[in-house]
Amino acid sequence: MRTLRLALIARVLVGSLGAAAVAGAVGCTPQTVVNAPAANAPVRGISVSGFGKANGKPNVARSTIGVEARAGTAEQAINEVNQRMAQVIAAVKQAGVADADVRTSTLSLNFERNYESPRPEYAPAAVPVAAPQAAPAAAPAGKSKAAGVAVPKAEEVPAAPLVKLPQGFYTATNSVEVTIRNLDTAGKVLSAATGAGANQLYGLRFEIEDPAPLQAAAREKAVADARARAEKLAQLAGVKLGPAVSITDADGGGGGPVPMFAMAKMEAANAPVERGELTVTSTVQIVYALQD
Repeated sequence: MRTLRLALIARVLVGSLGAAAVAGAVGCTPQTVVNAPAANAPVRGISVSGFGKANGKPNVARSTIGVEARAGTAEQAINEVNQRMAQVIAAVKQAGVADADVRTSTLSLNFERNYESPRPEYAPAAVPVAAPQAAPAAAPAGKSKAAGVAVPKAEEVPAAPLVKLPQGFYTATNSVEVTIRNLDTAGKVLSAATGAGANQLYGLRFEIEDPAPLQAAAREKAVADARARAEKLAQLAGVKLGPAVSITDADGGGGGPVPMFAMAKMEAANAPVERGELTVTSTVQIVYALQD
């Protein structure tokens, strides 16, 4: 029992000496609290957003051109739409579109039910009308009608055959995406497509094929705009602006300029279109430190 008590006292003394040694190593007593800045402590600074934009003229145009056909059978609908689409593709290529700039985008076949048809799917054919039977002769006076007079039986009419009713039709669609690189021929290409049998046209989208230079210019303006905002805020607050400690590109990778849809008038031989300009934008978020 005495040996166990001595061991416990020795262990307490060793722990006390270790704490004292650590406290002496850092130059303070064990009760002293050291206030060290946390690793994730917020930075004293100004957080601002900057916005910039750059304009440029489009150099390509894209349009989706389609053909739709309806027929009583799937085979008829597919054959008709393929024949007409072959004519449309030949026409746009003759109008100046390269082979590599024509790509099939949609090929579909749907069955559309005709709800005006009678139901069920099979219905009886028209029932032939039986010939009228001659009326029986009147019985002599004073005699019963049933005495010695045979009453004719009703003629049995055979059941009418069942006829299959039309229930709907098949709709086939074939569409291609056409890239027009010579914008002066955009109206000519669209008119050639509709003249060859295209009955679907999904707009005309003007684009900038390589928007990287415009994105760089817009981003440069956004950073300059953020710096100007931060300097103005620092001046109003009576503090001195320091260097940037955090920069975030809020574009998320950037998707380039937003396509612009043009209105095309298809009455003339060449549809008039206006290409205009496209705008590329950039947004950045910057945190500037404050100087003492």
